[in-house]
Amino acid sequence: MEITKEQFEAYEGVRSSGVTNMFDVRTVEQISGLSREQIMSIMKSYGELKGKYQQSKCDRCGVEIDEEDKMDGKCMECFEGEED
Repeated sequence: MEITKEQFEAYEGVRSSGVTNMFDVRTVEQISGLSREQIMSIMKSYGELKGKYQQSKCDRCGVEIDEEDKMDGKCMECFEGEED
């Protein structure tokens, strides 16, 4: 099942709010507007979807970067700047 960024963000909004146990799928459905199938698909592929749809921030300057582009927690510019 294809999960869009908007669907992932709806799920993540519920998760990060802490308002319910994410295994209480009925409550997650009600709050997020997602179907049971969408929720289960997100749960099964959470790590992949998080990497696909969520940006990370450089620990030094705070610029948004893809998680896989971080070098020791920093963007390339900050990482290379430390070598000087």
